[in-house]
Amino acid sequence: MQIKRHQEILFKARASHSADVTDVQLANLRLASQLGAALFRIALAEPGTEAEVTIDGRTVAYTAARDENMSPGHWQTATNFALVTDVREDLAPQVQTGPTHAHKDDSPFASYREALQQLSEGRGPPPGDAACPARRRTGQGLGLLPTTRRPLLPARRGR
Repeated sequence: MQIKRHQEILFKARASHSADVTDVQLANLRLASQLGAALFRIALAEPGTEAEVTIDGRTVAYTAARDENMSPGHWQTATNFALVTDVREDLAPQVQTGPTHAHKDDSPFASYREALQQLSEGRGPPPGDAACPARRRTGQGLGLLPTTRRPLLPARRGR
């Protein structure tokens, strides 16, 4: 859904111009949260049926489908907007669908999204599993994680 991505970009750009968050910026953030919720309410409907959603006080109908707009990345963005706005109604569809409702998540962020899903459901973080070392190597290969452990501060020299 290009509109949601556009709203995300607009919000970030506007927030960078001001030290204070304005009412207009908050309205845009709430709109982005509603758009994300609408996207995943549509995903909950049976493909091919009409799904009615309310966005900014207007009810509109969309034909339900599970396409590239319902990717795990879109799920994460919609979930983030809902968490920032703290509107439970906007978070509910993401909790119901989960990040892999429409597409498998093979990205290095899959573990994070799984943990976010479990925390959103109130189940707590997932335990470590045998795939963790492989996921860590994937993250390192993509430059997302450091390849070696280095101290954040240099070692203190003796006095």
